[in-house]
Amino acid sequence: MKRRVIIVGGGFAGIFAMRRLRLLRRRLEVIVIDQRPSAHFLPLLPDMISRPIAPASVMHDLRAECRRWDAMFLHDEVAAVDVPGVAVITRGLGRLSADAIVLSCGTSTAFHGRDDLRPAVMKLDDVGDAVEIAARARSAHWKTALVVGGGYTGVEVATHLRRLENLRRSRRRIIILELAPVLLPGMPRPLSEYAAANLMRMRIEVMNNRTLRDVIDQDAILSDESVFKNVLIVWSAGVKTPAFLSRLNLGHDRQGRLDVDKHLQAAPGVFVAGDAAGRIGGGAALRMGVQFSISGGRRAAANILRSLDGRALKPFEPMDPGYVIPMANMRSCGEILGVSAYGLAPSMMHYLMSVYRTFGAKRLKLLGDILRRR
Repeated sequence: MKRRVIIVGGGFAGIFAMRRLRLLRRRLEVIVIDQRPSAHFLPLLPDMISRPIAPASVMHDLRAECRRWDAMFLHDEVAAVDVPGVAVITRGLGRLSADAIVLSCGTSTAFHGRDDLRPAVMKLDDVGDAVEIAARARSAHWKTALVVGGGYTGVEVATHLRRLENLRRSRRRIIILELAPVLLPGMPRPLSEYAAANLMRMRIEVMNNRTLRDVIDQDAILSDESVFKNVLIVWSAGVKTPAFLSRLNLGHDRQGRLDVDKHLQAAPGVFVAGDAAGRIGGGAALRMGVQFSISGGRRAAANILRSLDGRALKPFEPMDPGYVIPMANMRSCGEILGVSAYGLAPSMMHYLMSVYRTFGAKRLKLLGDILRRR
């Protein structure tokens, strides 16, 4: 009888875990479960606001991907995970037992207890969200755009809203609201200061120590009682893992990211990869990123096979190639191989890596989309 591995989540970590399992072991049943039928290339979602990137260029059919690698895809939602029993409970099929599980379900927008604001704001979790933001940003029914959250995504979204406004020869206000006293909290100070100066150059205002308190009709009320009328609001104030992860009797942080050992194992038979993995081996939390998702998915898969064979597991030793905070005027910043980079070079790195990480034949189409002005 074949042994079974269930992968929860079809993002980079899940896809690369599935590929590694199929490459290294033929007599193994591999099941990928995701509530979306396609994988969405998240690093380019903000670009879709102002660049003519077709949705099909940044979406990858999970059923076709699994068929190509002789795995099974289930379009279903996971409701719970039985950690001691090594089983997954889905909304549609119920309980599915396995010999091992990979939890690679990623993250989505966190509202920090402000679910009452959901109907009044837009988020950026998938391609559909990006299309909606772009469509509403082109309308004439707003005077001020408020981007709630001054982290990576908030900065990217604001710059692409400004780029779209420039293309349309419009000068409506764009404001980033950040609860912390500085932009990009947690980033090295030189990068934060460079980004702030670039936003000022782009006529994007940053309001620190403030956030959104309420929305009445089309008017926004801030935490300092300021009122903005006829607003377009994008919420990008952090992320969290799916609720079923935070309900597990396992260590996790405030975002719901799970604590794992140095082998990416949270419990016997339960491995975690991608953004769902937080602290590794009791150390600091791993930064969220595509490269860590890919390498983590591969390592989790290899360690599952080693555990099934009774062999010693190997530690996860990720290489950090760096990160980029892309800004739409091509004045980006970040760290590449440990060296701070500013301006055009990190912008080009963002797009080159995005094209490189896109699946197969979509690369040329995506490159063409990026190069078109609109």
